[in-house]
Amino acid sequence: MAIQRRPKELSENYIGVYKVDDLILLAGDEQLRFSPVGRNVAGASGRVDVLGERGVPELLIVQPDGRWSFVQSRQPALKLVPFDESSLAEVLKRVMRE
Repeated sequence: MAIQRRPKELSENYIGVYKVDDLILLAGDEQLRFSPVGRNVAGASGRVDVLGERGVPELLIVQPDGRWSFVQSRQPALKLVPFDESSLAEVLKRVMRE
């Protein structure tokens, strides 16, 4: 597995323009991207999209208390799953084609 970073700029209300990096993981012939979306996120202190070859992003958020969680569902109510080895493995299964 190889790791790369790709710089990008985000622009948000109240913060302005700032630089962040996408984290790219190369696993075999697949690419996984952890792409920061922003810090101004309703109900959270930040969001990172996890994207794979299937094209449907999984959402990773940092809660106001600093804990990281995956968004399992939004409706009818927000359901979060704590970020750990098991939840990461499940997310990777959903975003990767293999």
